Amino acid sequence: MFVNRWFGLGLGLLACSVQAQLTQNITLGNPKALALGHAVTADPPGLDSIHFNPAGLAKIKGRQQQFKLLMASMEITSETGSQQNSPAVIDAFNQINEGQTFPVDDQANLKASTSEPLLMLPFQGLTEVPFIIAPFGGMAAQVPGEPWTVATTVYTPQSIGFIRDREKDPGSYQGYQMAISRITYFSPSIGIQLTDTLAAGLSIGLSWHGFGTVTKFRAPEQTLIFVGGAATQLQNAGIDLALLGAFDNVGDLTLEMEDALSPSFNVGLLWEPTSWLAFGFVYQSEAKAQMEGDFKMEYTEEFLGTTVDLLPISPALGLLGGATFNAGEVEKGHVEMEMIVPQHISVGTSIKVLPDLKMNFDVKWTEFSKWDTLTISFDQNVDFLNLGSVINQVSAGFGVGDNADPNELRLPRHYQDVFSWALGFEYDWDDRMVLRFGYEPRGSAVPDDRVDFLVPLADATLFSVGMGYQLSKYTRFDIGLAYLHSEFDADVVQVLDENGEVVDVVGESLNANDTTPGQVVYNPYAYLPIRGETSAYLFSLSYDEKF
Repeated sequence: MFVNRWFGLGLGLLACSVQAQLTQNITLGNPKALALGHAVTADPPGLDSIHFNPAGLAKIKGRQQQFKLLMASMEITSETGSQQNSPAVIDAFNQINEGQTFPVDDQANLKASTSEPLLMLPFQGLTEVPFIIAPFGGMAAQVPGEPWTVATTVYTPQSIGFIRDREKDPGSYQGYQMAISRITYFSPSIGIQLTDTLAAGLSIGLSWHGFGTVTKFRAPEQTLIFVGGAATQLQNAGIDLALLGAFDNVGDLTLEMEDALSPSFNVGLLWEPTSWLAFGFVYQSEAKAQMEGDFKMEYTEEFLGTTVDLLPISPALGLLGGATFNAGEVEKGHVEMEMIVPQHISVGTSIKVLPDLKMNFDVKWTEFSKWDTLTISFDQNVDFLNLGSVINQVSAGFGVGDNADPNELRLPRHYQDVFSWALGFEYDWDDRMVLRFGYEPRGSAVPDDRVDFLVPLADATLFSVGMGYQLSKYTRFDIGLAYLHSEFDADVVQVLDENGEVVDVVGESLNANDTTPGQVVYNPYAYLPIRGETSAYLFSLSYDEKF
């Protein structure tokens, strides 16, 4: 009744939720915003006001073009602890598998790190690269004689990707290749100076959204214990059923999906009542990406043997919501999913606390609770979902949700809305140069009971510095440097009786190491403590020129 745990993952990767705060704003590559900890709602950064607050475009006079360069490096560490066995599960195993030794998890006590980048690109799909370096650019022009400035630029609201060691990294069961990109390739925008102190702005974003992953599957041992019981009953009825071992790899799933046109919009206001005080507001709309693409599932011999042996009873399984098994080594086809980019609101202020020192402060909210359940649809019945739908029906009496059909998966995520804040300081060193410092504690959309290696982050902290230099009346450059760090852990807690004896163990993450019977969320690390750590280093450079 628990096999669906390993079905959930492959698709769970779509929660690539790695959007979840880690890359929000960071991959824009704007050095001023990065150096100020992204506290720029009331102090919009030139052309990139298109994203941070379109009202800031009204401050651009004449014609201006911008060239940007973003460089990034990220290190992700995945770690597991010692296997924590439940006495109740061991007893159940012994009753069903008399004379056999309780299985040892080969993923226990492992630790691995990766800094290998991976990109998801239009026309290329998953693409290995030696390092991350991305150029961007845009242009703005004030309408002659009018208080309007129009602009467009190319930028990446979200982008992240990595490669793990398939054999040595424990995180490989939640994706050993993964990349997601949202590239805004056209962003027609306008900023209007409504009064001497009030400006408004609107930008439209036309974006390409892509996602790709390759991952391994496996079943936690309690799954095989109960399936083993079912196998015994079938064997007593004269039906032989080959079964996977407790920690055998089920197979490798490859997914690549994209949406070439995912629209969104930003609306902003900027009020500057005095020369030393400003207030800003921006609303970034929700965007929907109707993802479509291809999948390939390559099964192991062990799983293939199970489906072959189930073929004779497929008609009976049909009564439980299943379908006839394909029982093939490889399944290929088309897959679809709707991915939501949550709406975001930011309000901020910019204050000249001293003649040469400015302080920016922002408060932000993002509706990540939209990622409650993801639905992934396949163009055919596939074996790993087919068996999952049967198990859903068998598990219904245990309060298990109906999360799978032979051609569809409904994956719970249960993420949360995020409130966060950011602080930045800008110091005028002289008439040409400014120095910047930023601090941003970035709250995570992933609750403590949902952390996993799929989304390798929790609450994060960003520290940043930078500078701007006015080369001439018409040209300037800015640089920004930042360091971001995040870590999490999910332990396996012992449950004691009144005599202090261990009667059970409970995993703290419902998305990674949960041990609750009937829980259909993918838990490849049941009975293993897990820990994850992510560090990112960013450098951005921009050159602005009036012409």
